Amino acid sequence: MFTQLLKFELSLQMRQAGFWIALAAMLIMGFLFSSFDFLVLSTEGGAKIKNNGAIPLAGTVSFISIFSMFFGAVFAVAGVMRDDNHKMLELVHSTPIKTWEMISTRMMGVFNATVLCLMAMVVGMMMGGFAPWVDDETFGPFRILYYLHPTFIFIFVNSLFVAGFYTSIAVFTRSKMLVYVSVVGLLAFYLSAGLVTSNAPEWLSSLLDPFGTTALANEVQFWPAAEQNTRLTPVLGYVGWNRLAWGGLGLGLFIASYFFSSRGIVSRKTKSHKDDYVPTGKLELLPIEPRFGLMPDLASFWKRFKFEYATTIKSTAFLILIGIAIVIFGVALAASIYITPQKQLFTSMRMVDLALGSLFLPMIIVMVFFGGEIMWRDRVAGMHKILDATPVRDWVLLAAKWLSLVAAVFTVMAAGTVASMIVQLGLTKGEVPMVGSTFFRIGLFSFGLLFTFQTLFAMFVQNFAPNRIFGMFAAAGALVFVLFVLPQFPFFHPMMAYGAVGPGNYSEMAGFSSVLRATWFGLYWAGLILFLAVISIWIWRRGLQAGLLLRLKGLFKRVTPITGVVAGLALAVFIGSGVHIYGAYKNGEFRNQKAQEKRAVAYEKLLKPLLEAKEPLPKIIAVEADVQFYPSQQEAIVKGQYVLENKTGKPITRLFISPPTGHEEDVLELTLSGARYDTDSQLSQDLAQYDRRVYIFDTPLAAGDTATLNFETFFHAPRLGDGSIIRKNGTFVNNFSTMPQIGLSDAGFLTNPDKRRKYELGERKKAAKRTDGAARQRNLFGAAADYVDFKAQVCTDAGQIPIAPGKFEGETIEGDRVCRRYEAINPILNFFSFLSADYQVAEDVWENPNGEDVELKIYFNEGHDYNVDLILQAMKDAFDTYTVTYGPYQYAQLRVMEFPYQSFAQAFAGTVPFSENIGFTMDPGDPDDNKDIDFATYVTLHEIGHQWFAHQVVPADTLGSSFVSEGLTENASIVAYRNKFGYQKMRRMLETRSIEGVAGYLIGRTAERDNEPPLAKSEGQQYLHYAKASWVFWGLGYMIGEDTLQGAMRKLVEDYGGTGAPYVTSLDVVAYLKAAAGPDYEQLIDDYFERITFWDLKFREEDIQVQAEGEGYRVTLPLYVDKKIASEEDGEETSVTEIDGEVLNEWLEIGFYTEDPKDKLGDDWMALERIRVSEKESTVSFLVPEKPTHVLLDPRRLLIERNVKDNVKSPRSKLVSAE
Repeated sequence: MFTQLLKFELSLQMRQAGFWIALAAMLIMGFLFSSFDFLVLSTEGGAKIKNNGAIPLAGTVSFISIFSMFFGAVFAVAGVMRDDNHKMLELVHSTPIKTWEMISTRMMGVFNATVLCLMAMVVGMMMGGFAPWVDDETFGPFRILYYLHPTFIFIFVNSLFVAGFYTSIAVFTRSKMLVYVSVVGLLAFYLSAGLVTSNAPEWLSSLLDPFGTTALANEVQFWPAAEQNTRLTPVLGYVGWNRLAWGGLGLGLFIASYFFSSRGIVSRKTKSHKDDYVPTGKLELLPIEPRFGLMPDLASFWKRFKFEYATTIKSTAFLILIGIAIVIFGVALAASIYITPQKQLFTSMRMVDLALGSLFLPMIIVMVFFGGEIMWRDRVAGMHKILDATPVRDWVLLAAKWLSLVAAVFTVMAAGTVASMIVQLGLTKGEVPMVGSTFFRIGLFSFGLLFTFQTLFAMFVQNFAPNRIFGMFAAAGALVFVLFVLPQFPFFHPMMAYGAVGPGNYSEMAGFSSVLRATWFGLYWAGLILFLAVISIWIWRRGLQAGLLLRLKGLFKRVTPITGVVAGLALAVFIGSGVHIYGAYKNGEFRNQKAQEKRAVAYEKLLKPLLEAKEPLPKIIAVEADVQFYPSQQEAIVKGQYVLENKTGKPITRLFISPPTGHEEDVLELTLSGARYDTDSQLSQDLAQYDRRVYIFDTPLAAGDTATLNFETFFHAPRLGDGSIIRKNGTFVNNFSTMPQIGLSDAGFLTNPDKRRKYELGERKKAAKRTDGAARQRNLFGAAADYVDFKAQVCTDAGQIPIAPGKFEGETIEGDRVCRRYEAINPILNFFSFLSADYQVAEDVWENPNGEDVELKIYFNEGHDYNVDLILQAMKDAFDTYTVTYGPYQYAQLRVMEFPYQSFAQAFAGTVPFSENIGFTMDPGDPDDNKDIDFATYVTLHEIGHQWFAHQVVPADTLGSSFVSEGLTENASIVAYRNKFGYQKMRRMLETRSIEGVAGYLIGRTAERDNEPPLAKSEGQQYLHYAKASWVFWGLGYMIGEDTLQGAMRKLVEDYGGTGAPYVTSLDVVAYLKAAAGPDYEQLIDDYFERITFWDLKFREEDIQVQAEGEGYRVTLPLYVDKKIASEEDGEETSVTEIDGEVLNEWLEIGFYTEDPKDKLGDDWMALERIRVSEKESTVSFLVPEKPTHVLLDPRRLLIERNVKDNVKSPRSKLVSAE
């Protein structure tokens, strides 16, 4: 009987249309994502990390196995709950079939269907690798084991777990809606476990992930490309324990389902109705007069809507769903409080984003499952025959169902919003005001409209399905496609972003950023969904002959004048607004990804010969600007003058100039004295396509001569498809976006090595070598200028404050215009900003010991004074540290200005624009809690550090320029932050931000698509010039001594500060460090900066021996120490013991502790020793004053090491005899 039942269950699942839809969709998805490089599922492959490498495939398979939670629920309802659904429970359960046979075969049917659907995607991935159009460089040799290994580890085990999980839910509750809600619960647990355990021990986060993705990530998180391509997923570590736990839980749930199952109708307590009997008299049927027309139809709609909505929200499943939604919000909130390193204050904007943003994925499940339930409720209950026979109009039934689901979605949103409001009041105790309008605006416009369109689309798809299961799969597939897959296609246009009607980013400073776009796209998508709704009315299921083909054949018979007019108007709105939107984006020169790539290719081919010609370029020596902001209109006019000087020693015959706008009509003036604008030559016409102009000097500009460039540009208000750089409040622009640029550069060339190979462009040309003398005449900000004289007048609407770099020279107010004049007292770099906003101002003074005090000002939005005092103090702390450590500050003032929307700060001469999200609304935490990170202070220190490193010590335009600018500033930030908060808080910042965090070095390098260069040759990689640089300077400071390190940097400032060309390269930095550190540390400095070096430190298996000796203890340590050099191409590591000419001779610190050093990050040692190790395996001993409980290698994490789990060891509890 068991065999027969199993065959029946397997065949039953495989006969479902939904099964084949899911299988086909997964097969196609696997093929597409494997064969097209623009589609990315989990990890992006390329020439370096192969698409079919062992770990990329494991990552993809583990990710797709998460789909088992959706498939398993649908198959469980169709299989395990089949008797309930088809009213066959009493009949089937009265047969002599054994309970264990019934439950086990149904669970195996669910397992089988789930496995087959997921394996279809693996097969599709295999097929995709052989597609004729794939880039062979992105695929390695085909290894069937690389596909099968993760299939068994992830797909089979995850399918076993979900089959057991959903079978148990179905058996215990006999409620299909509770099974569906359990999908949201399982998703919530998966997301919550990931959030809650992100800072927990890796074994815990690995164990709590039901699908093994976290376990895999923890196991291979620091693997370089060479290992990711060839090493299989380890099955004896985190992954193995995870699979054993969750696979075992699946089996355990199946066994529990058997023992707790019951046959027949589940008995429930019922209310006695014996006293409710009311005798009836003679029945009299009264005549009924049907009423037709709009008002009766509306009344019918309202009654039907209330029924559908009330039935949905009063169900146990929906109430559980509300609870799960609040739990998800709670977990996201807890993560933001206790886990997220860069914490935000709990403003209203933050709270509503957190509450509703955490519901994005669960809401899709609500739309699919509850949508299916609402759409098919009448037919499942067997009431459709009666209902369909009534004179109720089709649109009434459709609108009631569709809008009841929308209302249910808004109910979930309302629950999350109310919860977030309560939490904000509780957490902030009124210190951060609750702004009701912010909750309403973001809730409705940013989330509500999007969810509404998604809900209606899901219901439209359901209307075409032959049954509920098919409809759920179809709706889920359609939503996934339009939301996640379609946007990745290279031909994607914003008009394809279904339901994207949000008004852009929201700022408490400036409101929504794209209201005009929201208006037009709202019309566009509303027209479409209304048209689809009318089509749905025309094909609405009615009666017994409800097949789709029959409905389509009879469609025109159901068209009424009213619905026809509505459909026509909706289609007209959709097409009309679409035509307008398309035209507006075309006028705004929108290009999809494919067009952008082709344009970049053509641009490179055009410019490459011109760049190779290295034509002489004059230098800008003076800039005068007149900036007129009109915030109320979101317009501006920027005019001014450059003074150019030929410093090349050669005559200049022509000059390439790029206007700051691509709109020819907005370039009001762009004239070069002694030159004409060439519009006739083919080169000029070709360059004009890329907004570049050619000016020919009437007489070549001789060496030493000057010319003036006059310009005036209009910056328009927001247009559809072409936004404005001017904000109503909080405008922040710089000279690169508002003023013409001279010369040509390779900015805009393709940098992705796989794209370059695809278009046969050859390898990307790297920055100039550090020994290139000509390149040292150019700085990081371009070849067009060194230091410039600068003065500006900035005007804006009354009520706002205009700001620019330089000394404030005066203010004039005329009518509704406010103008301020600024002038730099010293030449500054050709890099400056202009801002305008309705600011509050906080002022202070840094008292310089030499008497040259610095005026400090913070310009901030009203209500954003949370961190103003903190930032002011950080400004003072920065000057206290930097002026003593590196030398004098070069300006008389320092201004910090808030601006909206973004999440960065940027240093200009004496001015630091600072976004509201990164500083003004950040939570600095408890200054006395070493686990809290004060990112607002750190960023302030970093940006002020740029006043020395980037504005005084200016990097040359060579390899390593970003390291000189950002890396040296990171070093300065470490000094100031540690001076303020101490070792442990700085170490916490380092661990979180630079070493192992998402943006840290060890993770960042694993995602590098190009070759990883050494730190001193970095080319803008943030994981190098921020993360690795801070780690390296942290280690170097302790190795050679802070005074030695910072003394070298001070000498660098003294020798190069403000001197102009030749500019500093990383070779200079390394040379200064070596000269200061001495020969003992030369190899270490090379390892840090000039090579990709990793150390491997651990204890051997022998015990640590502790022996009493005199008044102390002799501790003997069995050490293993190695140093490995990683390849720049694929990260493959080679021990120096295997490289000719290399020796192992490493500095190593060893810390001895009387308690676990973990919580204090290696601080508070009982003894600290430093030795040099020249052998991989060695035994060393030390005399320490107390008996240690723990010994830690490299306790301050000075060396770059991937795995530090084996760096700590405890001695044996008993002392070793001295005999």
